[in-house]
Amino acid sequence: MPHSIDTILEVTTRFGITSQLYQSLLARRLAAHDLTPAQLSVLAHLSRRRRPDGTPDAQRITEIAHAVEVHQPAVTKMIAKFAAHDWVRLVATPHDRRARAAQITEDGAAHLRAVQKALIPDLPRWFADWTPEELDAFLTSLTRFSHFLDTRRDQGPT
Repeated sequence: MPHSIDTILEVTTRFGITSQLYQSLLARRLAAHDLTPAQLSVLAHLSRRRRPDGTPDAQRITEIAHAVEVHQPAVTKMIAKFAAHDWVRLVATPHDRRARAAQITEDGAAHLRAVQKALIPDLPRWFADWTPEELDAFLTSLTRFSHFLDTRRDQGPT
């Protein structure tokens, strides 16, 4: 039986409100770490990029910009900042030795983990009342919705 449009609209409205509240909190708390939400997205994206052997993978600036939906010039500035802090290294790409790709360093991954842990220290207490099954179901639902949105990011208006 299909869900009512009213319920679907309520879910998407609540998701939008939650997303805005999370982004606002994140922006305020990231300022103490000299990062913006977009910069955190780039670092997190690079940390998730792994080769089959588990080592960090490198990505060109254009690929990073597309993945995190940030303009390429902004990503270029971010990568320069991260390289100055030794959070990323620039490596030659296999197909074009003149082109450079960004790869997270161990220092960058450690910094990202420290920042993420410091951002919302009270979150583990809030989730303490959730059963493992509830948390897994929530993660599964968010992942499914995220995938739905990701597959439609390049679509124009319908």
